[in-house]
Amino acid sequence: MPSLERWIIDSKMEERIKRQLLKAQASQEAHESGATVNSNSSKVKDDRWKMRQKRKRRHLQSSLEKHLTSSGLRPHTDFDAVLPSMADVEDDASERLLKEIERGTDDINALGAKDIVKELCEQACDASRHLQNLANHLGTLVSDQYFGKANGVARISLEVNNPDESESDSQSGGDLSYSLVYSRKTKNDGGKKAKPFVVKINVHHYEKLRDMFHAIHDTTACTQPLHVSPAMTLGKNPNRYSPAANIFHHLIFCLLLRYASLSGAQQLLDLRGGGMQGAIHSEVFDCIEKQDGGQDITECFASPLNVYTSRYFSIFHNDLDWHFGSCGDFFSVPMGFFRKGGVHEANPPFSPGLMLQMVEKMEEHLSFADSMSSKGHSCALSFIVVVPSCSSKGADQNIIQKFAGASYRSMLKSRFFSKHIILNAREHGYVEGSQHLRPTRFKESQYNTSIVILQSADAKDREVESKCFMGLDFEQNAREAFASRHQIELEKRRENNAGGVTDNDKVDTGLVPLEFNKEKRKIDDTPRKRGKKSKKKR
Repeated sequence: MPSLERWIIDSKMEERIKRQLLKAQASQEAHESGATVNSNSSKVKDDRWKMRQKRKRRHLQSSLEKHLTSSGLRPHTDFDAVLPSMADVEDDASERLLKEIERGTDDINALGAKDIVKELCEQACDASRHLQNLANHLGTLVSDQYFGKANGVARISLEVNNPDESESDSQSGGDLSYSLVYSRKTKNDGGKKAKPFVVKINVHHYEKLRDMFHAIHDTTACTQPLHVSPAMTLGKNPNRYSPAANIFHHLIFCLLLRYASLSGAQQLLDLRGGGMQGAIHSEVFDCIEKQDGGQDITECFASPLNVYTSRYFSIFHNDLDWHFGSCGDFFSVPMGFFRKGGVHEANPPFSPGLMLQMVEKMEEHLSFADSMSSKGHSCALSFIVVVPSCSSKGADQNIIQKFAGASYRSMLKSRFFSKHIILNAREHGYVEGSQHLRPTRFKESQYNTSIVILQSADAKDREVESKCFMGLDFEQNAREAFASRHQIELEKRRENNAGGVTDNDKVDTGLVPLEFNKEKRKIDDTPRKRGKKSKKKR
């Protein structure tokens, strides 16, 4: 994962903590002001109480100074979903980025590296404020606007990319894909219409998102069901699309841009980046389900683009991902959400700050599960965490592994620790983070990977009898499920290309239907007949 991606993710995590502290401080000040009024009317409060309150206010004021952004301005109540709006050069994320720059570049000294990080923080805060001002100026787009006149909302058209006619798609290896084309109404300096903005997605993920959208918005429980017709029946004119199709395309367009911007927008240019969106093989989930007796698994860190199970958490749940079945944000899950126990998988982005917060959050949920057990309510809760190994020391350990070592050691020394499996480099692999754009899905891991199992007391007691995850069978099955499929996929593509067969016809992409699609009611995708168009005289 590039340094910029780690800095963005960790800065957003620290921003979350800062806003929580600011909210707590505001409520504390309101409470103290009320308590001061009562102290004036009562003689119980003495000078020592006033001194304690003064020390608290001084401590809160000193902590507030750290919450100021590098621009010296107070943060907005609203903030951008990607860009950090409270980034500061003194933050832990900025300190780690500073050390990465110093370690990786010999031409930049410590003072120059600090200036670079400070400028990055200032530009991120200014850009976040600019986007918020722009959003407040333009207003919020609601779904009701799509059911009005055709010119009320800017439309996004869907076009099929024919690889035989487009040289730009030569890197896709002949895979069929769709382009979402946003035609802007503005004009450039020459008075000509601005060039449309285009994002692409392959056919498999388009249909996957369409099924996920239907599972939420095209059910009998919806007051106004939204059904999107198959892509091949839509045509290129967005004015003839149904309101549901326009809403769906708008969501996909924003979804692709949002996750690409989180990766530095390199995915849209040359398919680079997106390592943080890498996923484990579907066979790994099948292995976990088999060992746990077929129970549902929750993916703690996923997205609509890389999710496999029907229950998952994602970072953009509030405004985008919930349309595709996201259950929420893992760090916003209240205590008691996992009160029924179960096995849950976590494959977080390899970002030190986020990983440390993840371990603390998991220990809170496991402690809550133990407290329920002490009250007579059984709660066998297990977390299966998949992260890069940080066990190497000395020259073999890079600076990122050193930063992530705190969360890694915290898991291994935790009282909830149960098992640790190490997968050697180049003997296992993952699913590409840019799988929705790439013709290939699998990649080979260049580093060791650790599988760490954290369990509550009830889950450990069950392991004594069942040996679900403690036995050798699970470790062997997990190693087979994690085995790299990159070379096998490349060989299949070479065979099909040599035989003149397109990838869409013969290549097994490994795309497995989502579990909730099995329970979803059947939707009629039969294209509707249209009336004959009258021929216009030229």
